[in-house]
Amino acid sequence: MANDANGILTVSACETATGKKSNITINNDKGRLAKDEIKKIIAEAEKFKEQDQEVRAAISAKNDLQSYLYSVRNLINDPNIASKIGVEDRTKVNGKAQEIKDWIADQEVYSERDYVMKKQSLENMCKPIIMRLYSSGTMPSQYRQFGSVGPNNDDNDDNGGPIIDEVD
Repeated sequence: MANDANGILTVSACETATGKKSNITINNDKGRLAKDEIKKIIAEAEKFKEQDQEVRAAISAKNDLQSYLYSVRNLINDPNIASKIGVEDRTKVNGKAQEIKDWIADQEVYSERDYVMKKQSLENMCKPIIMRLYSSGTMPSQYRQFGSVGPNNDDNDDNGGPIIDEVD
């Protein structure tokens, strides 16, 4: 392989089975980027790498919040469960869920921490309600993802409440 200053690259290849040899010449005559331009682009990519990771983390946290928000609204408004939750609790959770939905819709750019904090505030509001549903045995299987805020959660501030083991 040989490369000259004009962007012409010559490559030699040999087929081992037949011993046939061939040369290929590659010309940089199609307006491709020069080496200096490529180095500049790579340097810019490295410069913004950390910022890109922050944006990626924020988007992931936003998606996580939206998923949890959707699940909470479905749970609270499920006709089979709504009758087991007080009107006051449903109103409070639906109000908080709408507040968060509006907050997301503001089209502001928020950090990962902002989305995580909003999710935690919603989880903290829903946790006692979900714990009551689990303890009464009325939590349908499609809502098992709420087990992370249920009575067996390690984050459960050891309030002396009952611990319920679930057997499928």
